[in-house]
Amino acid sequence: MNPVHLKVRQYEALRAFYCEGCSRAEAAKRGGYSYKSFCNLLTRFRKNPTAEFFWPKRPKPEKQAQTPDPRPERILALRQQHNASIHQIRALLEEEGLKASIGYIQNIFTRYGIRRMPRRSADARSMRVIRGVQADRRSLALQPQTFQTDFGGLFLFAFDLARMKLDDLLTQVGMYGTTRIPAGCAVRSLLALKLWGIGRPSQVMAETLDPGLALFAGLNAIPKRSVLTAYSTQVDLSFAGPLMDRLYKQAVDLGPELGQGRSFDLDFHNIPYHGDEALLEKHYVSKHSRRQRGILTGLARDVDARIFAWADMTVRKGNQRDVVLQFVDAWTKRTGQAPAELVFDSGFTIYKNLDELNNRNIHFITLRRRFPALMERIRSIPAEKWRKIRLNNFSGNPRVVDEETSLKDYDRIIRQILVRGLGHLQPTVLITNQKKISPVKLVDRYARRMVIEN
Repeated sequence: MNPVHLKVRQYEALRAFYCEGCSRAEAAKRGGYSYKSFCNLLTRFRKNPTAEFFWPKRPKPEKQAQTPDPRPERILALRQQHNASIHQIRALLEEEGLKASIGYIQNIFTRYGIRRMPRRSADARSMRVIRGVQADRRSLALQPQTFQTDFGGLFLFAFDLARMKLDDLLTQVGMYGTTRIPAGCAVRSLLALKLWGIGRPSQVMAETLDPGLALFAGLNAIPKRSVLTAYSTQVDLSFAGPLMDRLYKQAVDLGPELGQGRSFDLDFHNIPYHGDEALLEKHYVSKHSRRQRGILTGLARDVDARIFAWADMTVRKGNQRDVVLQFVDAWTKRTGQAPAELVFDSGFTIYKNLDELNNRNIHFITLRRRFPALMERIRSIPAEKWRKIRLNNFSGNPRVVDEETSLKDYDRIIRQILVRGLGHLQPTVLITNQKKISPVKLVDRYARRMVIEN
């Protein structure tokens, strides 16, 4: 037998060796192998003694024609037509059902020689700038649906805003509105940005199509920055007083058990102006420890109700120290009675106005300015005169000296409380016209005022 096919030769040679008991030389001759070639064949067979060893190689199936990948062409079109960034292109492709990684898109750019885009602002980077949607309340879809939003926390405020009947309040004071964007929708849009800490309306473009933000405002989409800016400039000071009065009353009615109008925290807040030219005065910004042009606003916070009860945006350097009396007059006109207690820091007013508050039987707590002579006297007080006190929500060991002193432009003797160990290197000096309240309650009450700065 003289086999011709390779697999047949292998089979006959191995069968002769294993089945018929032939020697290696005889089996090699039967299969047409040399002796050494047959020895190599035996070695390979012992490593794979299966039927697959004798199977002939199957021909590879022909490759089927593949559908061309549409992603490269679409990536190039989005870049050329919309000047979209890599992240924008990735998000848009995913919406179209064409998934692509950042690396894949970058490889396409490299292949076609597309350069990296320069750094852009938040508006330019926004994917939503590519498409324009006009805000219109009539286009708001209220049918049941499921969507994802980055602003879910805003709806914690929605229930109280609905109970306060914000839209009716704005209508009562005559706030501007249109058929497409009523006053309530415009105000809620601005309020949502403030609550979420987005900042000035010029930074809103990146959020114009978020469905959660739009639903909170009651629109199909948040208005563009030009609309919000134009709306803000149309609201003059004639709206502030009546709106604040109605908002405060409605807010207090939500929790009447808290009481109202007894004790207030007062402070200033500078709303910075970031333009180049402005007829605005420079005021101190504690957050940045510097003076900056802006609108100085006087604020009054109801301590029991924990809401702002009054605000004045017309504060200038000339009348800054008299804001406390302006608030007293405004509150008396609103409610028919003066506030019972006011708490503010040392720079809010002057000693002459403290005397006026005392004449009106209004209790106050404030800080005294620490001048060198006062600090020298405090350091000379013997240790045995400092009395240890315990404060709520404070783990330190503050010590106090309760005494009386006199002030310039203040006609009476005033109570002065020196406090050490409140977390400051220098002692705190409180002055008040409340004679019967313990130092612990006075120090604790002033500590609650510092929350207003947040």
